[in-house]
Amino acid sequence: MGTTRKETPLLRLDHVILAVASVEDAAKAWRDAIGATVGEVATSEALYPGASTRTASVRVGSSRIVLCEPAGDGDAVREFLRRRGPGVFGLAINVADYRAAASQARSAGAVVLEDEATRTAWIGPGDANGVHLGLCEGLDPGARESAGPFEAFNYVVVAVRSRDEAASSWVKMLGAEGKKYLDLPDEGMRRMHFDLGDGSCWIALVEPLGDNSYQRKFLATHSEGVFEIAIQVPDGHGLARALRDHGVTIIGGVDGDGQVFLHPRATHGLLLELTTRGTHRAEDD
Repeated sequence: MGTTRKETPLLRLDHVILAVASVEDAAKAWRDAIGATVGEVATSEALYPGASTRTASVRVGSSRIVLCEPAGDGDAVREFLRRRGPGVFGLAINVADYRAAASQARSAGAVVLEDEATRTAWIGPGDANGVHLGLCEGLDPGARESAGPFEAFNYVVVAVRSRDEAASSWVKMLGAEGKKYLDLPDEGMRRMHFDLGDGSCWIALVEPLGDNSYQRKFLATHSEGVFEIAIQVPDGHGLARALRDHGVTIIGGVDGDGQVFLHPRATHGLLLELTTRGTHRAEDD
């Protein structure tokens, strides 16, 4: 008789770690140019195992983007910056039991670092397509108040060389069901996604199709990793227009109905889409 695999629930995106060269400069840019709510700069030994960092948190509803400057020599964050420059170093997802999540990932052959102090299991980037992937028990979603223009994370796109290979690996590591295996040649991609919680936020693994796809260009210069993050705001096009008028570089038609993004130059290597409530739900694709 077969056994039923115990699912590891993926509850919510707790935080995104954004590696930056200077946390003070990054915090000032996110606060002054973009209008985000940014906390004070602090030194942390607990953000990622073995890394000494200086950090400041950008509020995203009850979650956060952590601006992270390496403070020690030879750690993973400093090496990431040396190889790739500023950009998304890691994602941390809330789970019900981080030890069960660690066991699930190890049973799939992944290299896992457990951090008891933060109750987080970290899957190394070699097993997660360039992403330092944290599975953490984290804070209760109501433990942080929402503030500033960013209401919630909407989705994360991870650019991969093979959707099917990446999907097979992530399904085994996470013990979670992958959904919507879609081939979309007109959009230059082959993708699938994992729902987080009720599906209002999701993580997509995207393989480029065609020579001119955005993901292919990203992979040519950055290798696999987080390509894009979407954040829900009250009025995406309105915020984009306001930021454009204050000198922030915007990608997309701010005066139409299409997608709008903050250019990675404005957000320290992060391609950030501004979405409006009710748009870009995964089940609508």
